Amino acid sequence: MPTSKADLSSLSTQELLEEFAAELARRGAAEAPAEDMSTMELALEAQAEALKSASLARRLERRSGEEDDNPKQCPRCGEQVPVKVKKRPRQVRTLSGLQVLRRNYHYCKDCQAGFYPLDAALGMPEGGEVTQEVERRILDFGVSDTFNEAAQRWEVHYGWTISENLVRRVVERVGRMQEECEPEVLQEELQPVLRQAPALVVLGTDGSMIPTRGEDTWREAKVAVVSREEVVAAGRESPSVREQARYVAVVGSPEELKGELAAALKAHGANEARRVVCLGDGAAWVWNLAEQLCPQAIQVLDWRHAQHYVVECGKALFGEDDACLGVWRDTAEKLLWQGETEVLQRELEACLFLCGTDKEKKAIVTLKRYCSNNAQRMQYATFREAGLPVGSGIVESAHRHVLQQRMKRAGQHWVPQRAHRMARLRAAYRTAGPKHFHGAIYAAAARSAASST
Repeated sequence: MPTSKADLSSLSTQELLEEFAAELARRGAAEAPAEDMSTMELALEAQAEALKSASLARRLERRSGEEDDNPKQCPRCGEQVPVKVKKRPRQVRTLSGLQVLRRNYHYCKDCQAGFYPLDAALGMPEGGEVTQEVERRILDFGVSDTFNEAAQRWEVHYGWTISENLVRRVVERVGRMQEECEPEVLQEELQPVLRQAPALVVLGTDGSMIPTRGEDTWREAKVAVVSREEVVAAGRESPSVREQARYVAVVGSPEELKGELAAALKAHGANEARRVVCLGDGAAWVWNLAEQLCPQAIQVLDWRHAQHYVVECGKALFGEDDACLGVWRDTAEKLLWQGETEVLQRELEACLFLCGTDKEKKAIVTLKRYCSNNAQRMQYATFREAGLPVGSGIVESAHRHVLQQRMKRAGQHWVPQRAHRMARLRAAYRTAGPKHFHGAIYAAAARSAASST
């Protein structure tokens, strides 16, 4: 039997909610006893949404009614500023549907800027048509999937529609906010700063191509990952690598990567670490960047890239199907693995006299030059004895899960600026994780703005 009004007055809030839910269940069961599970779930979800929407509307109306018409302090200059427009409406998408918030607008003549005190009190974003909670969820969808797919997935999860363009606007807005953050502040918010000096910090840096629009149909995206000794030892595909590493990415020049990478290295304790290792594929910009940011770092040429150069030389000499190719590869790789780079270079010098074509000579000279230029970075036996990594699997993995999963879909061609912004967002997303990503950017933006005033 339903509880009487006299009984209701003695119930707690939790008990009232339970009584209300029980009554809804009784009425629902009586109205449609033959419903299947999906029908019941969707009907109850609709009831809950209607209840939430009505409750939120009442709360917003109350907050609006409580706002007085007294002058308020300008957030920029601190002066008291009178109301210019009373109860100006703002339509906003919330987790409980579209709502209208009415609030007073103040305009500071000295700063030539307006502000809404109630918006600030409620934690509303300055721009856009969604609350922070809706924005946080849309951003998670938008940096994880195409804007069209994100909009469709949203409807699956929440039951109401958003447009592809809204997803794009949210991503662009938060991306611009990230660009305004000071790099060191951003890194501090994305992931806790290491307080104890690590034994080893590993920096992996590499580039890959992203399809873009305009004259340059492909542009190089540069990714750097900063990790610790125990994370590297866990393996390149281990979840601990993704959770504890810091990622930095740009679609642009090494100089654009430099500032954020310096902040990531500092936050991960590279300046206090007993040893720092820089892993790279041999590109000059990788080593130049390492020397600028970590002159004390031990530079290690990725073992797989060294193997690649050996094999390419062998193919030029023997062809891909010749049995001698395997012998060539095994011999050269064994010398490199044992740290005998000088022996390998002497062997290559002797091979020059046996070459019969210019193509063969060029292949030998190329490999010899490669070994000579990277001799100190190819001391693999010494590195292994010291417990140092010799493979850049962590950064190759980063290219896949930071950039390629989102930015190299079939048919995608990015506007360069948007590609750069998405790369930075994806790196921040992987550094902070889905739960903290949005809040970290907001916190970093607020701190950066406060420090600049």
